Amino acid sequence: MKSLISKLFLLFVLFDNLQLPLDVGFDFRVTYIFYALYIIYYIVFYRRIKVNLVKIVLIFGLLLLFFIVVLINKEASLILYIRQVIYFSVSFLACYLFVSSYKFNVIRIFKDYIDVIYFSAIIGLIQFLSFKIGFRYGADYSYLGFDMGYLYANPEKFRVQSWFSEPSFLVYAYIPVVFVAIGRFFKLTHVISIKKSIIILLVLFLSKSSIGYLALIISILIIGMSIFDFAKKPIFLIPVIIFTSIISVLIYQMPMVKFRVDDTVSLFFNSNAGEKDINKTNLSTYALYSNYKITLAVVKDNPVFGFGWGNYEKVYDKYLPQELPFSKFYKTEMNRKDASGLILRISAELGILSLALFLLFLLRYRIKIKEIDTKNTLQINYWLINNGIFVLIFLRCIRQGNYFMLGFTLFLIIYFFSKKQVLINN
Repeated sequence: MKSLISKLFLLFVLFDNLQLPLDVGFDFRVTYIFYALYIIYYIVFYRRIKVNLVKIVLIFGLLLLFFIVVLINKEASLILYIRQVIYFSVSFLACYLFVSSYKFNVIRIFKDYIDVIYFSAIIGLIQFLSFKIGFRYGADYSYLGFDMGYLYANPEKFRVQSWFSEPSFLVYAYIPVVFVAIGRFFKLTHVISIKKSIIILLVLFLSKSSIGYLALIISILIIGMSIFDFAKKPIFLIPVIIFTSIISVLIYQMPMVKFRVDDTVSLFFNSNAGEKDINKTNLSTYALYSNYKITLAVVKDNPVFGFGWGNYEKVYDKYLPQELPFSKFYKTEMNRKDASGLILRISAELGILSLALFLLFLLRYRIKIKEIDTKNTLQINYWLINNGIFVLIFLRCIRQGNYFMLGFTLFLIIYFFSKKQVLINN
């Protein structure tokens, strides 16, 4: 019973695009209901909770600071701040209790998460085959309540996304497992089987997501640079560089990747980009560029503490007309609520000070290969899980600004406790 509920929790964490048809002023997702139900379930069946009082006080202190910033800034919305506090409180409490139910055994949690991702990959393969044979109900799950985004927007370039709202969201859910799967091919772990690794990586490629390919390259580099002792045997560096370079070139040649990379480089290195330059770019590049320009402007005005937590849409509406010329994308409001990346959003909403604290957390709790015994299977597994989440956080920093989507809160908690477990083990 408990095992089933645990896997259901991991499944519902990834159901961000499953929404209820209720008008309550914001997107009412099934995930929120499940979080609330899980909190009640935990209280009834576990009746125990282990907390660090110092860290709880620290969290409340930060929330109080963010509240004061919103009160001081007359342009910020208190309602938007309260909404973020509710999202944070429910998701953090549910995810923390979930990890507590495993007695903070992050490897057990991750094994169950691998099963959920493998299930998603099987659904992804069914989706791919269904599209090929023209069976719409096997490819489009909107009839089940899922928001499938622009699944059929470009049938000639169909991209697998399983039940997620777009291929990149599938990738964000897969990244930690992809890192471990690559580690399996390097014979570092048996947490995941070769069969599951192949199927999950296959679906990653079928998503045709540039973020997915970038995650693959970064993962190979981190693992390769970590397991080979280049100081003693520099010769090992040559095959790693050659292999990574070949993979990078092959991925760059893919049309879906090449035009985005070219557009991004062209626009960001154009100091006098005008309407014509912006109109020539693609929507994804415009989203990143527009939010980058907006964030630069708001940081100039509110450098230390930002504009106010949860208020990025206010920032967007205020600074977009000031910072960008009118273009064909003007009314798309791309990433109006999440800034297109965590670094941009944290900088704009919470300021440089909070960004520095976040990056400090990221570096402080990353497990370096030199910190573990590489002959200890348990510690290798902690290292793989921790660094897989590190890659996820890094890529969300540059290309996904939602604080809670796709179980991000859960991954931050696992990231923290995986490092703690290594310290205890040592």
